[in-house]
Amino acid sequence: MKKNMKKLAAVTLIAGLTFGIVGCSNSTSGQANSSDANKPITLKVAWWGSQDRNDRTQKMIQLFEKQNPNIKIETEYTNFNDYWPKMATEAAGQSLPDVMQMDYGKLGEYTGRHLIDPLDSYISSGKIDLSNVDNKAYLAGGIIDHKNYAISLGMNAPAVDYDPTIFQKAGVPELQPGYTTEDLDKTLSALKEKLGTKGFSPEDTVPYDFPFYLRQRGTHEYSADGKSLGYKDDKLFVDYTNYRLSHYKNGLFGDPKVVDSLKTNEANLMISTGKAAVHGFTSNLVVGESKYAGHTLKLIAPPELPGGHEGNYLKPAMLVSMSSASKHKDAAVKFINFFLNDLVANDILKAERGVPISKKVRDHLLPTLSEYEKEQFSYIEYVASHSKPIDPPAPQGSTKVSDLFDRLQMQIAYGQLTPEAAAKQFREQANQILSTN
Repeated sequence: MKKNMKKLAAVTLIAGLTFGIVGCSNSTSGQANSSDANKPITLKVAWWGSQDRNDRTQKMIQLFEKQNPNIKIETEYTNFNDYWPKMATEAAGQSLPDVMQMDYGKLGEYTGRHLIDPLDSYISSGKIDLSNVDNKAYLAGGIIDHKNYAISLGMNAPAVDYDPTIFQKAGVPELQPGYTTEDLDKTLSALKEKLGTKGFSPEDTVPYDFPFYLRQRGTHEYSADGKSLGYKDDKLFVDYTNYRLSHYKNGLFGDPKVVDSLKTNEANLMISTGKAAVHGFTSNLVVGESKYAGHTLKLIAPPELPGGHEGNYLKPAMLVSMSSASKHKDAAVKFINFFLNDLVANDILKAERGVPISKKVRDHLLPTLSEYEKEQFSYIEYVASHSKPIDPPAPQGSTKVSDLFDRLQMQIAYGQLTPEAAAKQFREQANQILSTN
């Protein structure tokens, strides 16, 4: 939930216009394909990510074009925060990319407005080959109302990564599976005492987000029908907020006012440059961060709640979807299948987007991976047996709810609101947003 607030306001405004215009259009799946397989086609493909991801994806696309000389790929690449305003603008102009990288948190919005097509018919026909997917959990993240609107490009999970070389330098024991928030506090305090500011990464305000916090307490951010918040007790909001506040005030977590102003990527994160020992994130990012750090960073699950519920879950690191406005759906599906299954393409991608869902691809890659690339494979294997099913995709309006949460947290950080007042305001306004679902 760490976003640039000006960009968030733009997203909200543009998305409202977008969905008002495009939400009225109907899907035309399979009706706009060229009947001539050799006819020149231009596909637009979009993704977000680091420069490393961009470089790998561009090389993969060159391979696809070489194998399919009649298909030219027009690419769109940007960072995560800029990606969604751009997609909203293109949706308003009915010019979404044929193939777009999709975020789990955005899936409910895009399906609810009929901006992307279900892929079930292509899966059942084998045009998208999922025969090597050996765990149903790998597909669950793309399914809404029993229809498969998106397919995971790689699995990840909430995680904490840490730099073992800094722990060694400080003489502080590494975190161990099953550690608690109290254990984390002691570790961060020891790192701070030994190394000054080299504790939890200053880019972070907390080791896990509010939905994770709620899962550990047996509840959820949204109700099952998506028409209201899912948790009943506002004390949960207050306690989570106070946890953040107390820890940034004592220097264990980043100051949210500073975090909000930072523009970070894997190359200049504090943990990537040796200026912090611990960083909360999602597991697939360990590849890029280790690359820039110059050595392997280790992964561990977020802290556990003694006597609480399992908070962790397997999650699509990102998904791939097809625009309902695409005029070349067969070609788009061909590209998606290539993205998921081609072994040479995945030699290039090297699981940077997360652990591949195809066992055939995983088995092919594993012997070729570096130590830090293998780290996420081992972690996903661990989470597979130490997790609960992921919450359903966030409902329509969730982007506005998330923006509201962030705005209120910033107002709390600036002393403009108490946590108690913010909790009440969040419930009232969030429920109003969700009530139209």
